[in-house]
Amino acid sequence: MKITIKYFLLVLGSAITALGLDVFLIPFKMSVGGVSGLGTLFYFMLNIPVSVTVLIVNAVMFVFAFKNLEKGDLLNSMLSAFLLSVFLQVFENVWNIGNDRVINALFGGALMGAGIGIVAANGAATGGTDLLALMINKKFPHISVGNVILFADLAVIFASAVVFADFSLVLYCVLALFVSVKVTDYIVDGMDYSKSVFIISDKHSKISKNILNFMHRGVTGIPSTGMYSGRGGVMLMCVVKPREVAKLKNIVKNADKNAFIIISDVAQTLGEGFREKF
Repeated sequence: MKITIKYFLLVLGSAITALGLDVFLIPFKMSVGGVSGLGTLFYFMLNIPVSVTVLIVNAVMFVFAFKNLEKGDLLNSMLSAFLLSVFLQVFENVWNIGNDRVINALFGGALMGAGIGIVAANGAATGGTDLLALMINKKFPHISVGNVILFADLAVIFASAVVFADFSLVLYCVLALFVSVKVTDYIVDGMDYSKSVFIISDKHSKISKNILNFMHRGVTGIPSTGMYSGRGGVMLMCVVKPREVAKLKNIVKNADKNAFIIISDVAQTLGEGFREKF
């Protein structure tokens, strides 16, 4: 069942990525870097379908990446890259949303980021510069994967501006790229978005007991010392879902109105009560 869901998500992610490209970005010559960006360039310069460029370039990348990726990840990535090419062909010239390039950059970047994020969250990639970055990083460890991807994407974006003689295009492409990266990060990490809460109170025993009994969340007591007063005590630390913060604050307030609370964002939480798979 889990395998079926995983492959369904790979198909869904590839389809969403292709939809964002075909409907919002490619018609307006917006190349958000990578292989799809090259495909956009070749489409307008040589009338070669984007799907064909993506398929050929990714195939070459996978040949060189064969020794650098685990076989399971490689097969999943090959499937996702192939599906992306198929869906790019399916959604080509499906419909036109409008001529506002800002709106298209925002929605195109969001859809592309969501699709890539869904694929990445399931241990695969849609090919392209991701594979190139992994290979370069393996050969030259001092060069980070992120820097390679960023450099490759920006190179394609600026090449598009030169080819199309429209340097304002850079702004829209960078906007789409920024939105895409943020949405991808949210899909991969932010689905486990949580809040870490630190509580300093003389009523720490009562507060921790109420959190355990009424919220069924774990609490850790950390020995602490107030450097101004020199008094020792216990600082409580727990991690909760965003929707549970209000309830937690009420529990603390009812026990000690003078309690000191620190709440911060947590990108990902692994363990019982949250995502349990490492």
